[in-house]
Amino acid sequence: MENNFDVEKFLQKKEEFDELQKLLSRESRIYVEVAKNIAGKGDGQTLFVCDPVNTTDLVVALCKRIIEKEMMPVIILTTINYKAAKKVLKEANIEDKVFIIDTVSKGISNVVDHENVLFVDSLRNLTQLQIKIVKLIQQNKNIAFIFDALNVLELYHSQLIIMKFTYSISKLLKKYKLDAYYSITKASLTPKLGQFFDNIVEIGKIE
Repeated sequence: MENNFDVEKFLQKKEEFDELQKLLSRESRIYVEVAKNIAGKGDGQTLFVCDPVNTTDLVVALCKRIIEKEMMPVIILTTINYKAAKKVLKEANIEDKVFIIDTVSKGISNVVDHENVLFVDSLRNLTQLQIKIVKLIQQNKNIAFIFDALNVLELYHSQLIIMKFTYSISKLLKKYKLDAYYSITKASLTPKLGQFFDNIVEIGKIE
């Protein structure tokens, strides 16, 4: 009897399975850390300090936590564009439950606002970003904000401007009693920005 067992194919599938399990395990562990530290509603302004490798998983975990409380997460993208974000959100089965403000795409392509996605010219234009946030708040109060990597602002602005912007945004959202979750991947910024937040959560590198 001929043996049709393909060892190479088996090992390849096993490797793919192991990678998938590793990914699911990482996502699950990050969600556990998020759920342990925030309720998903009524948290105020929370700063998450995490490793760059976990930024996207953190955003997804925050979205899931907010959705559990029957609210809509609004992600302000600074590191990836809306297409990449939508792909990740689709894999997590939450694509249709999330609103996106994209600060990346307009600098590289011709895009226009459409359903559940708004575009800002660039992170250089913080005034425009604030205007979009205010308009969104006026249309829907049942939302919570997620800022993807505040430290990316360092590529465009001085630390003084970053501090002023963070203070302004946190004050605005407190005024409307809206929760917001901010991530940074540069721990050295924590002492300077920490004063603007109700909670600071550090998540160690999870691989």
